[in-house]
Amino acid sequence: MKVEKAKEYINKRLVAQGRQLLDAEILVLRAAWDDLTYEQVAKEAGYKLPSLRSGTAPKLFNRISGIVGEKVTKKTFRPILTKHISAQKPQDSYLRRSDTHPQPAIDTVSTKSKIKNIIGAQPAINPKFYGRTEALQALKQGIELHKCVLLVGTEGVGKRSLLARLLQSTPLPFSQIIWKPVLHAPTVESLEDELLQLFPTQDTSLMTLFTQQKYLLVLESIDSLLECSGSSKILHRGYISFIRRIIEETRSHVVLISNESIPQ
Repeated sequence: MKVEKAKEYINKRLVAQGRQLLDAEILVLRAAWDDLTYEQVAKEAGYKLPSLRSGTAPKLFNRISGIVGEKVTKKTFRPILTKHISAQKPQDSYLRRSDTHPQPAIDTVSTKSKIKNIIGAQPAINPKFYGRTEALQALKQGIELHKCVLLVGTEGVGKRSLLARLLQSTPLPFSQIIWKPVLHAPTVESLEDELLQLFPTQDTSLMTLFTQQKYLLVLESIDSLLECSGSSKILHRGYISFIRRIIEETRSHVVLISNESIPQ
């Protein structure tokens, strides 16, 4: 039996409760099923180990314990789920097509699918993206109506997957999408240079390009640019000016992806 069966079993029951498996939770299940360490799956997927091991994993196993009616841990996950899946009856309401709470259709977009009209980084498209129709619609409206959108949430909640799925599946009123990770915390001057190098014409300024055409600039991991100010964290002053120039002086829009809230 493969881990996909276990994911399907759990997700169907979570959908009946009004939620579904998150990206980080799927990593936890994979680690438990394939007897991998959290370090291995976290490093492979680019997640922070502490939040995966100390936050996501214990909460998920507690929830699964409630679903199956017995204590589930990382070590016991596979044998317990195998037992419960094997014991299912064909008439199990979770497996019938007439189920009151059917599982949302899975988007089977190939992992090789690309976001069209994008320069810079090419975010991976989750091949099994579940529903989230309302979240996609809200994000689409926010991006179209507002010059700057902050997409914030704890690591592993699926912020990048949500935005990538929107950009891959929905036409938006932009000439081009620019996806730029800033985990390396470049200075504003360095970032402008790096962005300018993405264009075939580099004999003009970035702000001029952003004015001539309507671009969507995605800055991923913007929380890496936060700096301490007393007891709180604020976005570097240079970046505040940079983003303000884009939204006030050009036609382009900005989406910021962050694991932490950013004070205005």
